[in-house]
Amino acid sequence: MLDLARLAHVWVKVSAHYRSSAEQAEARARDLLDARLTDRLVFGSDWPFTQHENRDYASVVAWARRIVSAREFDERLTRNAAELFQIELAVPTDPAPTS
Repeated sequence: MLDLARLAHVWVKVSAHYRSSAEQAEARARDLLDARLTDRLVFGSDWPFTQHENRDYASVVAWARRIVSAREFDERLTRNAAELFQIELAVPTDPAPTS
């Protein structure tokens, strides 16, 4: 996975941690973070949660924010998704410098 993730044209979606063991999902996400591959990392909730209907969106987002950090999730993963899907963000994710 890491060899592929290092390719400039490859994006990696972190999602559905509940479809494998918690340890395995966290380990793969940590591998990507430790390799500093966050510039092409995106988050997906995998909603609707087929065959996992007891899941809710908030708990899936909370897991991702814990793994990559709330700040990285809010800033980098938002920018990454916008870049990947060529969406112009209505609100900049980098605050303007204050004087």
